[in-house]
Amino acid sequence: MTEQQPIEDIESISAALHGDKNTVLQYSLKNVRREVLENVLAELAIKHDLHQEITDLRNQMLQLTPAEMQADDPALRKDRLKIQDAYLTDTRELRALQLKIIDMNASLNREERELLTRLLENEVRDRRLREFL
Repeated sequence: MTEQQPIEDIESISAALHGDKNTVLQYSLKNVRREVLENVLAELAIKHDLHQEITDLRNQMLQLTPAEMQADDPALRKDRLKIQDAYLTDTRELRALQLKIIDMNASLNREERELLTRLLENEVRDRRLREFL
């Protein structure tokens, strides 16, 4: 057995170990990126529905609002106030959704950066090991 054989064994073992580790990290990174994309798609769908509902409520409020010189009908005022409450609830829900998505994506982005850092560390470690051997 030559002196070259143990070095080649070390290289192949190191490559296998780091390859497995990198595969797991890349798979995790792919899952994080997919989750971010799913969040964006879900956010868009929910925002669309909420915006549509808010627009409908605005239109209903405008229809129930008396003209400039008209007296305000108490029954219409009661309906208008109910619609206004629903409108405010929906706008609060929209703001809460936006904050929740921002928080979720911030943690996912932080996780993505950590995974990228670990992948880079592995790459640098592999390069150093190859230079050393």
